[in-house]
Amino acid sequence: MEKITSMWSALASFLLGVLGWVVPKLLIEPGKEIFDLRRETQESLIIYGDLPKDAPADERRLAAEIFETGKKRGVRLL
Repeated sequence: MEKITSMWSALASFLLGVLGWVVPKLLIEPGKEIFDLRRETQESLIIYGDLPKDAPADERRLAAEIFETGKKRGVRLL
């Protein structure tokens, strides 16, 4: 009887380990990626939203530098 209990204990440990890997990999990681993509999209809209499509490269670079300066100072979007 003790061998059977030990076997079930080992099997339960293995299944909990698999579950501990599957939950973050399949549920939490995609949610994190969606959140990161949303943040990057908002940043891009803020940086380039006021610029016309045919804005010169130096205007775009200046807008990006201003935004990066704000990020370094701790300005947050969300």
